[in-house]
Amino acid sequence: MTGPDDEQFIVRTATTRPTKLGWPFTRWSIRKLLDYLHRLPAGRNGPSGPPPSTSSGRWASARPAGTG
Repeated sequence: MTGPDDEQFIVRTATTRPTKLGWPFTRWSIRKLLDYLHRLPAGRNGPSGPPPSTSSGRWASARPAGTG
């Protein structure tokens, strides 16, 4: 369950351009935002992993194959 602080953090993140957070796209989709939030460490100091690969010019899922 999320509390008011968590909700405020999610809203703040969702209203921040992904490029400001080091991600290679200009707008969040629900999937991209969820992926970003799942990569954050418990302290929420930033993404715990690199942004998804953009070698094809499109956002690529960071999930291992066969998990989603």
